[in-house]
Amino acid sequence: MNDYILNDESVVNSHGFVLLNAAGRFERFNANPVMLFNHEADKLIGQMTGLRVEGTKLIGTPVYDEEDALAAKCKRQGEKGFLKGCSPGIMIYAVELRTNPDGEERITVTDWELCEVSLVSVPSNRNALRLYNAQGEVIPDDQIRLSIESLLHLNKQDEMDKIILTAEAYAALGLKSNEADGKAISAAIMELKARVEKAEKDLNDQHKAQAEALVELAIKDGRITADKKEQFIKLALADFDMAKTTLEAIPTRESLAGKVTHGTGKATSTKDRAEWTYLRWAKEDPEGLKRLKETDPEAFEELKKRIK
Repeated sequence: MNDYILNDESVVNSHGFVLLNAAGRFERFNANPVMLFNHEADKLIGQMTGLRVEGTKLIGTPVYDEEDALAAKCKRQGEKGFLKGCSPGIMIYAVELRTNPDGEERITVTDWELCEVSLVSVPSNRNALRLYNAQGEVIPDDQIRLSIESLLHLNKQDEMDKIILTAEAYAALGLKSNEADGKAISAAIMELKARVEKAEKDLNDQHKAQAEALVELAIKDGRITADKKEQFIKLALADFDMAKTTLEAIPTRESLAGKVTHGTGKATSTKDRAEWTYLRWAKEDPEGLKRLKETDPEAFEELKKRIK
């Protein structure tokens, strides 16, 4: 059984480009390897099987539907060497300019898909082919060059839009440099941005909690009054160490129980009277309560809040 050459990547075809065998997509074709005659969909003559690359050539083995008259005729003519032409029907996705070892620039197809294979009686050249667009429609021969040039322009634009990063930058983004495209890089940057924003928020929340705790303790210790709370929180957020040093330099206010105890002149300890209410002071030490009112009205008002 005679084999057919579908493509020779060492040859520039009549449309002016080279088709790389390794750049082909064959999954869909292999699932339904149709072989037509002259690219006519209603002339199915068999299948092109066993696709393989030998050197620079993409080769396939025909299997004919011998119950079909045209297919039987093609088989007979092929085996006798009369029908030698084979033409792939393809979709092209990407092209680029490449320089060959001789220094010659060639338009090279770097991503394409095989849609069908046809036996042709009069191929336009030794690398005949049929091009289809994304909708599966045939691209006329006079528009193929324009289509290729359009793809080449898009590829050049993509090259200009590529982001150049160092290996360290790829690693920081959690990407492999040989796998990352613009979308992957953009997504990784957005993810990193979200992580940074969360870390900054967590740090700010922690600083705010520390500042509030510092100021609350200062109020509790009587170093400052409650109306100074926001002022010192702002200071602590701007410079925590400065706020801490400033607050620690302010003496603590003597406890209410201590003030009243000292005012009475009695030997009762602060600890003993820490929980005394206003009524208890009035009952058990009215003189001390009177002195407190005279010497520290603020403490006296605080005690009145604990009337019971």
